[in-house]
Amino acid sequence: GGGKSLAQGPEEPAAADSKDSKGPLFFEAAKGPNQLRPSSDLGSGAPSLATSWSHEMGYGQAGSHVASKHQGSAGGLSSYANSKASKFSNRSRNTMDGGQDARYGTNLRQRRVRKGGTFSSYEASSYEPMIRKSWELLKIRASAMGKTLGIILYNHLFEKNTDLHHMFDKTEAEMGEKFLLVFEDIVAAVEDPVAINKKLKSLAPMHLRKGVKPEHTERMKVALYTTLHEVLGNDYSAEVKAAWEWLWSWLSAEMAQSLEDSTNEATVLTYSWDLALDSNTEEEMGELLYDTLFDLAPNLKAVYRKPRQILSAKFVEMMSTLVSFQGDAMRMEEQITWLGFRHIKYGAKPEHAKVLGDVLIETMARAVESSWTIDMADAWSELWNEACTMMMKVIDQATQHGFVVQEMWNLVQERTTEAKFGSTLRKLLLSGTEWVSSLSCGILESSTPAKSDLIQSTADFKSPNLKHGKGAEAEAPFEECGCALSGVEDKTSESDAIGRYFWVMMTELLNLLWDPEKQNERLIVMTTKLHGWGIRSKHLGTIGQAIGEACRRVLKADWSKQMETGWKWWWSVASKQMSKTLFVCEHDHCRIIKESWMKCKERRSTFQLGESFFVELARMAPHVLHLFKRPKKIQAAQFMAVVDMLLTFIEEPAIFFDGFKALTIRHIKYGVKAEYAKAFGRSILIGIERTLEEKWDAKVGEAWTMLWVRASSHVARALQVGTNPVIVSLVQGDLEKLCDAMDCASRGERFEWLTQVDVNGEILSPLYWALRDGNFSIASYIMNDLLMLRADREAYYYGREVMFERHPDIVLQLCRDSPRLVCDTLFEGLMWHSKDVENGRIRVNYYIKELFSDPSKEDNVWKQALCILTEHGTPELFIHPVAKKVLEVKWDQFGLRCFATIQAIHLFLLTLFMIGSIEYHHDCRFKGLRFGVGGLALMCAGGQTWLAYRHWQLGWFCVTSVFGPDIPIPRYLCDFWNFCRFLSTWLLAIVSFMETCEAHAPLYSPGAHGAPMIRNVAVVDADIRLTVGSFAYGVMIVNSFLGILLWVQLLQALVLSERLSSFTFKLGYMLQDIARNLIVVSFLCLGFAAALTCLDEEHFERFGESITVLTRVILNVQPPHLDMGGLALFFVCCFTITVTLGMLNILIGQLWATYARLSNNIKGFAMQRRAEICCHMESLLPVAHRQKLFDSMEFEKPVPFNLGDSGPSGGLQVFELAKIRNESYYRPDRVFRYTGEADSNDPWPSICRCKEELQVYNDEQPGYAPV
Repeated sequence: GGGKSLAQGPEEPAAADSKDSKGPLFFEAAKGPNQLRPSSDLGSGAPSLATSWSHEMGYGQAGSHVASKHQGSAGGLSSYANSKASKFSNRSRNTMDGGQDARYGTNLRQRRVRKGGTFSSYEASSYEPMIRKSWELLKIRASAMGKTLGIILYNHLFEKNTDLHHMFDKTEAEMGEKFLLVFEDIVAAVEDPVAINKKLKSLAPMHLRKGVKPEHTERMKVALYTTLHEVLGNDYSAEVKAAWEWLWSWLSAEMAQSLEDSTNEATVLTYSWDLALDSNTEEEMGELLYDTLFDLAPNLKAVYRKPRQILSAKFVEMMSTLVSFQGDAMRMEEQITWLGFRHIKYGAKPEHAKVLGDVLIETMARAVESSWTIDMADAWSELWNEACTMMMKVIDQATQHGFVVQEMWNLVQERTTEAKFGSTLRKLLLSGTEWVSSLSCGILESSTPAKSDLIQSTADFKSPNLKHGKGAEAEAPFEECGCALSGVEDKTSESDAIGRYFWVMMTELLNLLWDPEKQNERLIVMTTKLHGWGIRSKHLGTIGQAIGEACRRVLKADWSKQMETGWKWWWSVASKQMSKTLFVCEHDHCRIIKESWMKCKERRSTFQLGESFFVELARMAPHVLHLFKRPKKIQAAQFMAVVDMLLTFIEEPAIFFDGFKALTIRHIKYGVKAEYAKAFGRSILIGIERTLEEKWDAKVGEAWTMLWVRASSHVARALQVGTNPVIVSLVQGDLEKLCDAMDCASRGERFEWLTQVDVNGEILSPLYWALRDGNFSIASYIMNDLLMLRADREAYYYGREVMFERHPDIVLQLCRDSPRLVCDTLFEGLMWHSKDVENGRIRVNYYIKELFSDPSKEDNVWKQALCILTEHGTPELFIHPVAKKVLEVKWDQFGLRCFATIQAIHLFLLTLFMIGSIEYHHDCRFKGLRFGVGGLALMCAGGQTWLAYRHWQLGWFCVTSVFGPDIPIPRYLCDFWNFCRFLSTWLLAIVSFMETCEAHAPLYSPGAHGAPMIRNVAVVDADIRLTVGSFAYGVMIVNSFLGILLWVQLLQALVLSERLSSFTFKLGYMLQDIARNLIVVSFLCLGFAAALTCLDEEHFERFGESITVLTRVILNVQPPHLDMGGLALFFVCCFTITVTLGMLNILIGQLWATYARLSNNIKGFAMQRRAEICCHMESLLPVAHRQKLFDSMEFEKPVPFNLGDSGPSGGLQVFELAKIRNESYYRPDRVFRYTGEADSNDPWPSICRCKEELQVYNDEQPGYAPV
């Protein structure tokens, strides 16, 4: 720094005055922006501090603007002081306003002392000629050998260091060429240590990403010396060797220092980020960035049009990602690449990067305040430059090539078929070679038996159990792939299989081009299958070239240079991800990990393993311990389950990703953040390493590290969706945060935000999320907001249709989870009342389209809103005007007419039955009438049987468990009245054809003067013998019960009267109480009867006789004279007191309570019963007729609010008496109308209550009333 040459050695503390001489060295601007002087010279020029810092950071004009914010009160944080985060400005004002803060000034200029290698100018001048001369000779000799110097070097390196292969993703020729370029620059600047230091520092981030460590330089030194000796031969003298040893010793020291600097920058980054979040919440950090961005660059307001909260949340998400993966090169590169692909959709441009870097550093400086140091500024600048350079490169390449590749593939799909494409591709894939045959065989076995069918998705492939040799070079012979030779001789089938697979693969991956996380998931799954079919890393280049050539042959003249370049770019991106998966598979990581994990389980118990993980996690990241609140045994089991799930990632990635979605959703609810993933992974790896002890070697470590690196990238990315402000409010259960989030939602997107959130590809409903968490206040707010009528000068906004479309079962969910929300929120939002009275009436709009239910969308009657309210709702719901209106419309349309028809048929049958089988049952003249009744009853019974069968076919049934297991019953027979009607009609049809008039001849016949005269005794005895216990007597019994059953069914007709219907409803409930009471009395009677029978008293000789006597005692019907012993009399008295006085009074009390409870909702019970009948009547109608009734409502037409003011559609308008204005549900003209610009991209003005009002609301109505 400061223009000081590294030839002078590392920086040493300069002498300063008295008290400053023992402290760290401080510098201040002197003659120029890059010249430093000791801080003891500080005087009145102290305000130039920030200016010096900005120039040192290389900010230029923008940086000067940043620096000017730190100078004096006039140029301080005045604009920021008036922002929402006033706590920052108050602290900053103490530092900046005209005075000196010693701590701030000191730390601002604090800098670490480098520990790089010592560079001797004398040695450099001595060795420089020898190095340059030998370097030229090296290049000439290597060319003569037919190889480049770089290839020879890497051959020696990999010969003894095969474990370093994974660090190099290019070919040896490409790496060799790059090595030559780097060393060419080093040799050319061998006397310029500053230039060499800059070169090494620029390479350090890349080396860190690749996983290079200082100890690896020793291996490179051996390879370098071996190469020098081999190429130079006898010219590799002692002088040449000394010169190169001197150069390499200094280079290795500088390289180690550059790697340490990069690591230290990660530590500084983490420390400063922690400082910022210690002083500010994540929301405040986001707000601070937002203020700083538009303070420093107000012209970017037109670019960043996203709402304030969204932009703030995205900033914190991005910074958390960069900080958490700093020092983890592979994941950092992967995350930034994904970030770059996503930013293409946002319209990011390279010129924005510089400004955002200034804003980032200024934001961190304001957040950290007095603890901010130049080391922090350097680290954040390095991080931003590295990330930004990488991301902009990705954006440039993806913008240039991505759309070209997509267009190219669309043209290929238009001009050829899978079969033709597969035929061309197979020929280009070196047809006949073992790996191509193995690939064809694997794909054929994984497809459906009908090989001519199209493979719809790669998810349908089931990889065969192939057995390959170990290592990257192993290839399964064609015979081992599990296919008979005769099964693959058909080249057409093989071509079709290959064509289908790669056709589907290309289509799916290119459709996910701008969604890199999901694309990478699919690549991992696909590549794992390809490895099972014999594909290795060395085959990727051939496959890419073959696909590109196949596309070129299809497009012919339309193939362009841009398409060729674009294809090479995309395949390089895809193959890079595929290489990672293939590397893991080829090095048998799956076996290594499974074996080592089994050894861990053998050495320690589940509790011990889980405890070791947890202890290590507590040591590394104590700030995450608040997430673990369960007992240690459960925590240990959870840790073990996570590790077991990680094994599926490498073995069956498709299963891992399926279960991963549910796991992510749960962890987001717990408040787990992406930055926790790193500490969690390290704790697992350290715990396994300590458990395995001597069994933990380089291969095991590499396998577990690669597993966690690959899996944690997906974990972190999935958890980062938790920065969505809607998800944050749901996770925290904070209604106020949800209000703030919705205040920034545009009018056009507001309903989308309230009805769905995307969590790792899983679409969730915020409303259902709140309901299942029991947060009814948030659920009420969401529903109120969706059902609020808003209007600007262009249109009306009403979220009713969106809510029902995204939540088709919302009525069922509300009835189960929160019935009060149905009335207080849902129904209230489906009405509109006019405030104007017209002829004693007011307009009322009922938006009941979704409650009425469209049969074309839901043909199951029992899943429609009215039936759900009947089955799962309460009588109170049917008192509400909305439910009454839905019922009224359906009842008037078809319910009353169908019900009256059924009752009329029943009454007709009952009348004929009473005449033919009751009044004149002994008269043979009415035999024909009885047969007619039987025929009519048989027709009715057959029709009902067909209805029950139709309901069964349609899947309309209910489940009962009377005898243990669940028994499905057709819906038609689930209703008590329908079951009685079904049973009675079948019985009537049967007995009507079986009755004989002779069997009913009277025992007495009239005499001459009307006096009864008994028939002949012998005949009477014969009749008695004939009837009692005979079939005819059984028919008489059936007729007697049938008469009761038919008359009882007439009670259903009382539903036509509201009062009579409610009375029968109450009577049914009271009969249930009586039945329960009688069950208890029956057991008491049996018990006392057994006791009295044992005493053998008079009238109690037999058990049945004892029961009869006690029953007569209960009913007080001719009780016998009880002359018995004392004990028997005691038993009888106890029985009488218990039953007559005890149970009878209990029954009276129960009946009174039931009657009082039911009397409060007489109207509700009556309407609920009518709604139940209406549902059964609707189930009798054909779907076409129901659709015709729905269409007749004309719900698609707008419903007017007033004359000339057409509102939303989906309802009907009625005029009701003005007295409804006294009802609690009356809300005059509840439309919120807004003036101003009518732009759907603008948010609505905030109408949410303040925090104090929300608290009062929650206290008064705990989670139900409208917000």
